Amino acid sequence: MRDLADCDGTYCIPDWMLSQSAAYSALLDTIFNPAPPPAYCLDIFVGSSGTPLESHTPDIGGPWTRWSGNMVLTGSQTVRQDSVTYDNAIYTVPLPSSDFDALGGWQPASDPFGNVGFALRVADANNMIYALAWPAAAILALWKLEAGVQTQLASVPWSFPGQALFQMTLQQRGNAITLTQGLDVLSFTTSFNSGVNNIGSWTNVNFSFFNTPFEVQPP
Repeated sequence: MRDLADCDGTYCIPDWMLSQSAAYSALLDTIFNPAPPPAYCLDIFVGSSGTPLESHTPDIGGPWTRWSGNMVLTGSQTVRQDSVTYDNAIYTVPLPSSDFDALGGWQPASDPFGNVGFALRVADANNMIYALAWPAAAILALWKLEAGVQTQLASVPWSFPGQALFQMTLQQRGNAITLTQGLDVLSFTTSFNSGVNNIGSWTNVNFSFFNTPFEVQPP
């Protein structure tokens, strides 16, 4: 083993450390280049146009479950309903726990007056929560659908961005749900369907979905 004094003032690594250079390299890489937190779900929708969303495997997580309506891939990073219709389209991916941070992107098509947003805690097509952007009413809103009956839980004013692509985030911590779009924030606490761990998209008319990757991270 060399002594540091043998290095003539130049920093050197002892022989015993050099013999384990691979292990130390891996350790240093972990320290200085930590891996990003694991994603529950990440999907950038690269696939053949017309592929049903439930047939498209997310890059991480999944699979997609169709509860109602139909969505198909229409190109990389774009998902649309397969026809212009007022029928609800609801899709989700499973999550390992109730806490998450979700990001999605949407863009109005020719009719800007539909609703879009996140579907969560979806037990079936008639029991769920959805957090949505509502252009016609200029609000962000949180609704529940219980036994097929819709009830608005909360809403806040929303600055509708027009035909532009916009992103929304949804955060859940236990029973607390927070929807954010730009500077507008809606927060509400509800235990409805707690224990059902999934997140996805909901819409009722004529939007492009997920023009940005759909991503769900642990908190």
